Amino acid sequence: MKKGTKRSGSVSQIVRDFAGENPTLGPSDIVRELTAKGHKVYAALVSQALKGTPKKAKARKVTKAKTTAAKRKPGRPKAQGSSQFDLASIRVAAEFVKASGSMEQAIVALDSYKTLVKLMG
Repeated sequence: MKKGTKRSGSVSQIVRDFAGENPTLGPSDIVRELTAKGHKVYAALVSQALKGTPKKAKARKVTKAKTTAAKRKPGRPKAQGSSQFDLASIRVAAEFVKASGSMEQAIVALDSYKTLVKLMG
């Protein structure tokens, strides 16, 4: 700052005060208004000055994972990837094959079930 000049305050503080008084104005509007009042303000300075100011809280977006978890029926196990080993699922599958009589009959039953699901759904 040059000797003998007086500075009325921080330009950033002027920007924050003006933005607080006019919350509906955007950064370019703030630049336009403060420049008209005689302050040397530019867009980057306004953005930097407003960076830490509190804004209205926006509604958080619900992610896809949360929505599918909410739709899942209680007690139903989470879908497992083919690379994971789940002993409980293998036991259930083995019981199904035994109840069907053979592996081939179990596959036929599953194909029939798959067809039925397509027709119903």
